Amino acid sequence: MADDPECGEVPKSGPQTRLKSKIKLEQSQSTWSPVRTAPGLRPNCTIFYDGNGFAYHNHKIANNKKYLKCTQKSIKKKPCPARAVIRNHDNMIRHSGEPHTHKPRNYDEDLLKRNFLMKIRERAINEDTPNRAIFDEEIKKLVYLL
Repeated sequence: MADDPECGEVPKSGPQTRLKSKIKLEQSQSTWSPVRTAPGLRPNCTIFYDGNGFAYHNHKIANNKKYLKCTQKSIKKKPCPARAVIRNHDNMIRHSGEPHTHKPRNYDEDLLKRNFLMKIRERAINEDTPNRAIFDEEIKKLVYLL
């Protein structure tokens, strides 16, 4: 009865169980999905979002792919070891490598904030309009979109 998987007992944690869990995790994260982007806080910096609640920044470009690193730090303030890849020909993203050491986040608000701030910065640099007027106009546009 102890060997019966339907009796409700939790399987022992061992190398086989950990291996199966790791394989399931890799399979669930290995699907390609469309990438969303937002401007970073520094000039010429882009943040990439995978649609699963994780954000990445550029690490290197090679073989018609962008290799990315997770932007988050874990609870212990160590960088998250997770990585992702973007195919340049169709702009699709896929998680690769180590699992994330933090929970996913909802980045919809973050995307709105970043795009809003970048529009204000660009207009302030390129136009002679007072900053307060630029801010008020962009807020009206944002409220209209929501």
